[in-house]
Amino acid sequence: MLHIFRQPRQFYRELLHLALPIALQNLINYSLALADTMMLGAVGQNEIAGASVVNSSFFVIMLMVFGFQSGASVLISQYYGKGDHKTVSRVMGISFFAAFTLVTAFSLFAFCFPQVLVGIFTNDPVAAELGIRYMRIVAWAYPINIFTQVYVGAQRSMGNAKLGLYIYSSAMVINTFLNYVLIFGKFGAPKLGMEGAAIATVTARCVELLFTLIYCARCRHFRLDLSCAMRPGKTLTRDFVHYATPVVVNETLWGLGTSLLPAIYGRMGTDVLAAVTISRNVENIANVFAFGVAGAAAVLIGRELGAGKTDGVYSMGKTLLAVALCSGFAACALLLIASQVVTPFFNIPESTKEIAAAIIGFYALRAILMQFNTTCVVGVLRGGGDTRAAMYIDIGPLWVWCLPATALLALVFHLPIILVLLPCLVEDAVKMTWGLLRFRSRTWVRNITRSAAA
Repeated sequence: MLHIFRQPRQFYRELLHLALPIALQNLINYSLALADTMMLGAVGQNEIAGASVVNSSFFVIMLMVFGFQSGASVLISQYYGKGDHKTVSRVMGISFFAAFTLVTAFSLFAFCFPQVLVGIFTNDPVAAELGIRYMRIVAWAYPINIFTQVYVGAQRSMGNAKLGLYIYSSAMVINTFLNYVLIFGKFGAPKLGMEGAAIATVTARCVELLFTLIYCARCRHFRLDLSCAMRPGKTLTRDFVHYATPVVVNETLWGLGTSLLPAIYGRMGTDVLAAVTISRNVENIANVFAFGVAGAAAVLIGRELGAGKTDGVYSMGKTLLAVALCSGFAACALLLIASQVVTPFFNIPESTKEIAAAIIGFYALRAILMQFNTTCVVGVLRGGGDTRAAMYIDIGPLWVWCLPATALLALVFHLPIILVLLPCLVEDAVKMTWGLLRFRSRTWVRNITRSAAA
């Protein structure tokens, strides 16, 4: 069994060099997001629910952006491993144009018709009214964020994972401080409640963009070629569409599906929606290392394939999946502890605290499966260029089984939330089995780069 972990020391040095900054970045971001939820919870339970419905709306569209970014990373990691920097700039140009166009259109719709989006996720009039006021402001944050998303994602695909840690963490610290000032009216600022949280988010995204532009102008190891970014060429655009489209569809349908789940929970009551929001924040913190391993896996495998080193890629993939399983067991233990110690810090009714504690305990059970699936689908299969199979594995069980079963248990049989969550556990088990079979087939090992002349 231990032979699975037998890799050169350089492999583990590179894995930690890539995974730890991503994990630390996510840890800081999710911890501060949990702090933001606590601040809103100090105002009231309806404020948590109102912010949740808005974030669920933008969660889908930002996952589409992540799809463009992830599709681009499949190409960027392999072309960077090949040493073709001009093509890397071209891929970044395609990714930015597609993502910015999509997000700007969605943000304009959210600003003009917020009631349409908020109505999808809640039927509570108080939470809906709070969500509409929040959405009209926070909608402006997302187009501002696109260049940062694309550029930092590209740098991560080239092995520079620390940039995201520095930029996103700095922005999140600013965001949390401004939340404290504007939600509660500290240091002479007006007490704005939810609107203050929205203003803080927009301000932090502006600071984030400024940091990114400064770094881009001064970066030496990779110079963004604007002429290449603005003229990517038809051949590369076709390649981008071919490899990125499954990832965009994957992230969009996965994001829509996982956002419909809170919409179902929201029909079970504001207390359930608030408890799920708290529990998801806690779950995200426990799973940060999984995201780091998955991000590192995509870079390491893509870089090896781009450099033409295909012999050891399968063995590398096995080691990465084994590391993900170990991380999953650690996350399970952390969540079991968190289920007992986190909820007392929230100013919410005792019944809501009990629901949140039970949900966190459930998330502990699925952490092992979820972390394996994240590394397998997002890291190994996508890094190898097998984006279409990764799409089927990720969204098939969600839409065919999990969503219909959850809706049936919640809205028809009106079962308790813990029983309503059980289809998610079955979904993860199916994904794990399917992903492992695809991995063992070795058909995911692909070099997808073209020659410079092409």
